[in-house]
Amino acid sequence: MPSPSENLSLARIQDIYPGIEPEPHFSNKTYTGKTVLITGGSRGIGREIAIFYARAAPGRQSCLYRTRIDDVCGKCNNLCRGSFGKDVCLDGIEARLTLGSASAQCRYPCGSPYIVSKHALNRLIEYIPIENPAVKAFTLDPGAIKTDMTALNPAAAPYLIDTLALPTAARLRLTGGREDWLSGRYLSANWNLD
Repeated sequence: MPSPSENLSLARIQDIYPGIEPEPHFSNKTYTGKTVLITGGSRGIGREIAIFYARAAPGRQSCLYRTRIDDVCGKCNNLCRGSFGKDVCLDGIEARLTLGSASAQCRYPCGSPYIVSKHALNRLIEYIPIENPAVKAFTLDPGAIKTDMTALNPAAAPYLIDTLALPTAARLRLTGGREDWLSGRYLSANWNLD
């Protein structure tokens, strides 16, 4: 008897769809009074996340980064009260959302360092709400996105077809309170949350 497929048979989403449309978060200021901590906010997916959350009006926003982000700071400072760089406040964190990878579920030669680290991250996210019920935690695979890091592996470029806004809008929905029942789970931005 053949083994069942390890792949979910879901339609693959590549861009923002009505269920994760970010505009309601921007106009309703969903994150007013909340603290948002963004790591890797200087480029790529993290940069887009910083800008989206700033538009959703967090009470406090902190970005951790390794490289200078004057253009991001300018956009965010015009949209919210934020601190960038070394000033980081962790008070009031209600949700933890990490970038995962579908690779955590795969097995292929020479992939163990990356795959095992992503699998460990998934397990950590499973335990956070068990040990800290007030904290919502999610692992989100951002999808196949072309960023500056694509230059390290140009052969992958033709397969990187998802928009940068897809995982960012999905994050707003996941951390907005409607999806708290998914806390402790791995999700993909390519899955329809409706």
